[in-house]
Order: sequence, then structure tokens, then C-alpha cells
Amino acid sequence: MVLLEQLINHPENVNLLIVPTVLIPLTLVSVGISVIATFIAGLFGITLKTEGPKRLLELLLKPKIIFSALLLNTLFLGGWWGYQYIQNMPAFIFTINQKNAHLAKKPSKLVYSDRPEKKNYASYVNKKPSKLNLKLIQTTKVPGGVFRWGVLGKKTLFFGTSEGKTYEVSQSDLSIIREIFVGTFVSPSPIIWNNLLIHGEGLHDTHHARIYAFDLTTGQLSQTFRTKGHTEGTPVIADLNGDAYLVFPAGSDGLYAVNPQNMELRWHNNDGHTDSEVRIDERSVFVGTGRDKGDSSKYRSYALSYDLVTGKTNWKRELPASSWMKPAIINENVCFIYGEVYFKSDFGGIDCFHKKTGRPTQTYRSMSPIVSIPLSVGDDLFYANNAGEVCRIDTKQKQLRWCADTKGDGKNSFASVAYDPFRNLLIYPSRNKGLFVFSPKSGELIKHWKPSEKEEKWHTTYAGVMVTENFWFLADMKGHIRKLDPVGLPFQ
Repeated sequence: MVLLEQLINHPENVNLLIVPTVLIPLTLVSVGISVIATFIAGLFGITLKTEGPKRLLELLLKPKIIFSALLLNTLFLGGWWGYQYIQNMPAFIFTINQKNAHLAKKPSKLVYSDRPEKKNYASYVNKKPSKLNLKLIQTTKVPGGVFRWGVLGKKTLFFGTSEGKTYEVSQSDLSIIREIFVGTFVSPSPIIWNNLLIHGEGLHDTHHARIYAFDLTTGQLSQTFRTKGHTEGTPVIADLNGDAYLVFPAGSDGLYAVNPQNMELRWHNNDGHTDSEVRIDERSVFVGTGRDKGDSSKYRSYALSYDLVTGKTNWKRELPASSWMKPAIINENVCFIYGEVYFKSDFGGIDCFHKKTGRPTQTYRSMSPIVSIPLSVGDDLFYANNAGEVCRIDTKQKQLRWCADTKGDGKNSFASVAYDPFRNLLIYPSRNKGLFVFSPKSGELIKHWKPSEKEEKWHTTYAGVMVTENFWFLADMKGHIRKLDPVGLPFQ
């Protein structure tokens, strides 16, 4: 409004105020044509008059023309921004309800046990890793890609997809039991709590994203909580003295804690862009922040500890780079991974702090950004970096014990290392080179597996492997879900 008032009341200053984007191309085109025409005419000894381009330029610089060009540019840019704004919004609630009413089948009779948070492993299983021959049992395909590992029910699996749906799949035969419509890329892993399936949505351009709670008996939407950012980090639920806390990141909108029973706000903090899943230990919430795309200097990255009940900051420590994944807790230490995703960098690492005081205790450097969820088993910390290296850190002796190179192409290997507590194996799905199985202690390669062409070749994979007592499940960005027998036939 201020700019328009200046244009109307002081047209003599219009040339100093703006250079509309429409004028520059028109002027350049007219001058370019004149130059070419003059050059060609000169070859034939013809002299052209120069009044044409000069008069055109004078016409274009008239206040009325400039104002009209400004108005057209404003309408064009406004329309484009409006289109982008709508495109990056979540689906309307009535659309979600309408779609799920149509998708709903018979109510589920299954019992869904809580799967609120993946815990660290206190120690290794007492078993030596042995060679194995992985056997592909079955493959199915769902529409859209799977970005993060799903969640295990007693008899089923839940996967969110890039097509905006969450699929419930049978563990026994990988048949699709039902689908739940969300409308936006279901990027985070879901969790199961109190017979509810809870997850967020979106990518970095998504705004006003929600946390959803779907009733697992009916498949219908039960509750939502809306933020101003995107909710692509996996939510976490903790119980303290009989009160449940649902804690989840909201991108540029920071971190939220709500009551999962009614989705009422408990507290909200914003200490920077937060996509990291939190780690909750007793009454402390640990989370990292990072730098969003387009942010070259505005934000710094931090490791933070909040009080679960009040949201009060216990301590705050600056990190050398963005921390996009949840931290790991080892004894009295909490360790944060870091590495840039939206800025070119060969720098990554892990910083550990004392849980209570925030005092730095250990630091490790990586040859590439670390964007995987760190895994702790006993006193050991495992991670995979952006280049596809899998490494083991002995935090008790404060030493890097080994790193295994999966020889990826160095492009955005986001998958995390999984531990099989039934067989004492580390499992890493590389982005483009297949599945790698290592000995946790030595780093010895136990098995490298890729499906054959007949079995549908290996596609880009970011989701970690889901482990049960009898099988492994993995999914890729083409929507293939595979069930593997980790014993198979005797190794030849």
C-alpha cells in the first residue's frame, strides 16, 4: 500500500522507486533488434534511423506504463505465490474424512500393542555373528515411495508413502489390509499408542502441517493438532506419573508437546528449525536444530535439553552443523549427530554432552555429513554417514573402532543402521548398492545382498530395516516392500 501511494502521489519519483521486470526484457529486445538491424543494414550501405528504439524506451518509462507493468507483475507473482501456498498446504479435514469414509472396510479386530519409541539396546546378545544366505520370501508394491521405516504391529506393518497415504500390510503375506488417506507426503515413521496410529506429514516446503491420530479399529481420523511448519519428524510419546506427552518437531515452528488423548497444547518452544525426532530420558527431552534450505546465516544449530513437563530449557549448546536426527543416549551421555543437507559440505560428526549438565564429554568427526539416526548398543555407538560409510564408536574407550565403506555414489545416503538383537547383526540398506550386513564388533562384512532382476532390482532406499524375530522387512522409494528370511539356506 505504501508503494502504491507513492506511485500515485509522486509520479515524478517513479523511475527511482522501481525497475519492473516487464520493462527490462522489452527494452533489451528492442535494443537488440535495433542493433542487429543496423548491422545488417550497414552491410548493404543503408543507414537506419534511431528514433524508433529511443521513442519506445521513452514510452516504456512513462509513469502510467510503469504503474501498469508493476500491477501486472504484482498480479502474476501474487498468483504464483498463491498457487505455491495452496500446493504446499495439507489436505482439508473434510477431504480426509470423506476419503477415509470411502476407504474404510470392516472394523479391525486386531489388537495393536503400543510402539511409542525405539529404545537403545543395553547390551549385545550373547551370540557370535555367523555367515548367512538371505532369502527373499515375498515382495509387494504400494503406490508411492516409502521414505522412513514403518512401525510394527503384532501382525501387521504400517508404512507412510509419498502419495499421501498410510498402508497397513500383513506381516505374513505382505497383502495390503487397508489404506488411510492423509493427502500429503507421509514422510515420518508412525507410532502406535492406545490403539491410535500417530504421525506427521510433509516436506520442508509444507506449511501448517498437522499431527494426525487415526483410530486403528475404524481407520478414521480421531484427533489432529495443527502447526505453522511441517511435521516430518517422527513423534515420540512418553509417560510420566500417569500423564502422556506427545512431543514432535514442526520445522521452522520449533518443537511441540501436546496431550495425545485430546491434542491440547502442553508447551511450545522455538530455538531454531527442528526436524529431529526427540529422545526422552526420564524428565528430559533432547533434540537438535538445523539450517533450512535458503538459510545461509540466519540460524545456528543447537543441541537442547528441555523439561518434559514444563518445556523449560535445561541447557543449550551450539553444534558445528545441523542436527536432523534424534540423539542417542549412552549411560550418562546424550550424543547428537550433525551434518548439512541443504548446503554442500564434507563435514559431519557427533558431539556428546552430559545429560544433566550439558557439559561436553566426547567429540568425533566424520568424512561426510551424518544424517542417519545413531544407534547405541551397550557402550558402542553406530552411525552411517551421507557417503554410505557405516562406523562403530567405542564411547567407553573414546575410540573409533571401525568404518566400513559400502561404496555408494556419495549422494544422500539417508538410511540408518538397524540392530538385529536375535542374531547379533548390524543391517544397513544402502541408497543404491543393496543391503549390507556386518559384525557389530569387528565390522566384518557378513553378507551383501541385492535382489535379482527377476525379483525386481534394488531401487533408491532411505528407510531402515524393520527387524522381527523371524524376518526382516525393508521398503524403497518405488514402493516395494520386501520380506527377507535372515537365515535362509546354509551359506555356501
